[in-house]
Amino acid sequence: MAALTIACVSCGPALASQTSFYAGAGLGYGHMQAAFSAHLPSGTEVITFDGLGGNGPVATALAGLERDTGVMRFALELDGALLGVESTLDGGFGGYWAEGDLTLGWSASLSALVGLEISETGLLFGRVGYGTTSYTATIRSNIGNIDDEPWGDVQAVVLGLGLEGELGGGWSLRGEFRYSTFEDFHEGKDGLELVIKPSTYAAGLSVIRRF
Repeated sequence: MAALTIACVSCGPALASQTSFYAGAGLGYGHMQAAFSAHLPSGTEVITFDGLGGNGPVATALAGLERDTGVMRFALELDGALLGVESTLDGGFGGYWAEGDLTLGWSASLSALVGLEISETGLLFGRVGYGTTSYTATIRSNIGNIDDEPWGDVQAVVLGLGLEGELGGGWSLRGEFRYSTFEDFHEGKDGLELVIKPSTYAAGLSVIRRF
């Protein structure tokens, strides 16, 4: 009597999902791009700039909770950063002139991350988040001065795309590009209203440790 044997050569053990905590730190460099305008109390726009820019370093610390399904990873991540991004303006329109500085200080954001494992040690991921950033705006003009308090803050939507590679022993190296778009800054003093619409672009490397 002949026996029929069926072998499953492609079947393997089911990949178990696991949850882990991770933390890390990184360094990067950022660029700020801003549109700037100044208005009189009547609403008349007297000064406008498009493409006001500045650059500076970014230092980041982060922590997150991650769910690994074997193919996809899902994480909730909290991060804080010290920003040295500063922009200066100097210009005018007609009989009006303005000069000053806009500096970003610190930021904090909460993000959701989704990653796809593209190799045994490689991960492609994206993020979407929401955060707050401190700033100082000091503007001088011939129709009024605005000297903002150093710890004003403004909210931002954060988007990111990056790659992460495992180094072994629970360590990994992450490279990421982030884009943040901020709500308008509205400041006013001495009859002058200042409106700034900034966005930032930053790239950096982080070292991550999973526990």
